[in-house]
Amino acid sequence: MERLILIADDEAHIRMLLEQALEELEEEGVQLASAADGARALEEIRRQRPALVFLDVMMPAMNGFE
Repeated sequence: MERLILIADDEAHIRMLLEQALEELEEEGVQLASAADGARALEEIRRQRPALVFLDVMMPAMNGFE
């Protein structure tokens, strides 16, 4: 079973840092995905059903609380 972690943050450098911190998990079959705003994050959550979401609260288009 493939596992997916979604990183949702509007700041590209934050997404990149989290991806770098988590990249070792890819060797264990974990996939990493990212979204640059809340609306895209919700779309990816509905489509891919990630096991874990790192979610920024303050994002354009839809914030993390919404």
